[in-house]
Amino acid sequence: MVIETNINIRKWLNKYEEHYKRNGFYIEYIDNNVNKKEYSPTFESASAVFRRRGFLFKKEFISICEWKTTRQRNKYQENSEADIVKITTEVISMHPNIKEQIDRLTQLKGVGVPVASAILTAIFPKYYCVLDYRAWRALLWVMSAPFSFNNYREFSEIMDKFRNYASKESYMEYIKKVRKLAVAYSMTPRKIEEALWMYDKERGVL
Repeated sequence: MVIETNINIRKWLNKYEEHYKRNGFYIEYIDNNVNKKEYSPTFESASAVFRRRGFLFKKEFISICEWKTTRQRNKYQENSEADIVKITTEVISMHPNIKEQIDRLTQLKGVGVPVASAILTAIFPKYYCVLDYRAWRALLWVMSAPFSFNNYREFSEIMDKFRNYASKESYMEYIKKVRKLAVAYSMTPRKIEEALWMYDKERGVL
């Protein structure tokens, strides 16, 4: 499948990766009782540990949440270690049932759909991507080209769902389109999201 876009995905991905290296805000994880930082934007080492272990510790959960946003920092702390272990165990075991995974994660305090998407991406970076306003806005621009839709009705229905971009329904539409681009570019959804985020941040100026 060949999909042309009105932005250069590969160039913007490279720019994001450079930005990420300079950012200095990385998620933390525990491997064999050793605290480590994940320097890869695609969470290669951390995700392997999370899936092998089968759950997240509270410290890891908070690190991922704060990597996404610090706005609910106090709420994240209110979750018990037991609840975090229980829910993340269920979320990992039910993969790839995205609707149920989102429902379970949003039962944790401070976790809305965008933060839940970050947790899923940190665990399953080859399948999910982060729901972020910048990437969402850039995706709408990419999707504005006629080849992205079968007809105007399809475009209108997706735009209607994106009125509340942080809802579960919007995330389902968002990731469906991102995955379509990912297949076309032989990339993961996370890498497509990175390129979109960077494009929006720089307002399309390389």
